[in-house]
Amino acid sequence: MTTESKPRGPYAKSLEVRQRIIDASIEVFGATGYYGTTMKDIAAAVGISQMGLAHHFPSKEALLTATIEWRDKQSENFFTPAEYGLDSLLVYIAVVVEDQKQPGLVELQTILAGESTTASHPAHATHQARYRDLRLYLTRTFQALADQGDLVSALPSETLASTMIALSDGLHIQWLLDPDAVDVGAALRGFVLSVVATELPEPHLPTADR
Repeated sequence: MTTESKPRGPYAKSLEVRQRIIDASIEVFGATGYYGTTMKDIAAAVGISQMGLAHHFPSKEALLTATIEWRDKQSENFFTPAEYGLDSLLVYIAVVVEDQKQPGLVELQTILAGESTTASHPAHATHQARYRDLRLYLTRTFQALADQGDLVSALPSETLASTMIALSDGLHIQWLLDPDAVDVGAALRGFVLSVVATELPEPHLPTADR
């Protein structure tokens, strides 16, 4: 039997510092956006010098890119179902709710989604691809439910997919503004219950390793 070796020494320390920087960037970018954040702000949040920050990330754009890549990696394996249908829809809801355990991450997603509508924004292409992939995932999910006879809505699968994403984003904005007043998971379940003709178990994340 073999055991997986873990990074040691200077390399392990470097990885730890990089992760601390990314964790801090989630909070700082989430609070002030890309344009309102400076490398000095990030360095101060991490507790290192700007030179030390530049050693790991030479520019603010490079840091934003790494932060987005890290964020996407946390959930990308959830969105690769063995088959599409009710279970893949429940996973989507569970991921949206799971994000709320990291308010800074939700703030980052919300601010970048708005900022990146400008073509010159460094995250513009990334967010285009992210929303395109989410629409495809949900379109296939709703279409599978339609093919199984479990969809009662007359709306096209593509429209239901876009509506589900818009609802998720809008609910997160309201939740950030007033957490006690908005139950994101309940609202998403309510929407799904209005368009499917089947019992809806509790949303859940896959138990397999990501």
